[in-house]
Amino acid sequence: SNLSSNAVLAKARGMHGKCLTKQNFNELLMCKSVSEIAYYLKNRTHYSGILSTVNEIDVSRSELEIILKQKLFEDCAALGKYGSSVGERFADYLLQRSEIEQIMHSLILINSGRSDGYTVYIPDYLQKRTGIDMEALGRMKNYDDLLKALDGTPYRKILEPFRPEPGQLLDYTKVENALYTYLYGAV
Repeated sequence: SNLSSNAVLAKARGMHGKCLTKQNFNELLMCKSVSEIAYYLKNRTHYSGILSTVNEIDVSRSELEIILKQKLFEDCAALGKYGSSVGERFADYLLQRSEIEQIMHSLILINSGRSDGYTVYIPDYLQKRTGIDMEALGRMKNYDDLLKALDGTPYRKILEPFRPEPGQLLDYTKVENALYTYLYGAV
């Protein structure tokens, strides 16, 4: 257990050394488009490897976000492999966090009135462990469809009180607060 903790700590410190710096963030703030951001990340940061096949001119914001989140999941998975006790708890946190991100992404689509274009971006190794019906989530058209995809999960109970009235927008901020309160309480 102590060796696992030390291995995780060493790996985390190594990863921390690759984090974006204050200067990187300031330079990113100067970028005027997604293409400029993609170019910067691809050519000036440690994201160059994961972005090597990306055409920065044609990449959309959502595609870039998916790729960057995939990198985050891969990094977290690398930490989790060092010990079963550390790894299992960390994997549970990652799973819950990614489930909440999927739900929040769904809510954005519902609020925008778009019912197409939903892309599940939860990594395969976490998809196998989730209780969310990802196929149903990919086909959802409205809030009721979202709740159905969440059947059997604690998220359904959390989201039920926030059902928007017909013709009204969902209170995204309150739902986000409720979901992250649940996550942090579980952690």
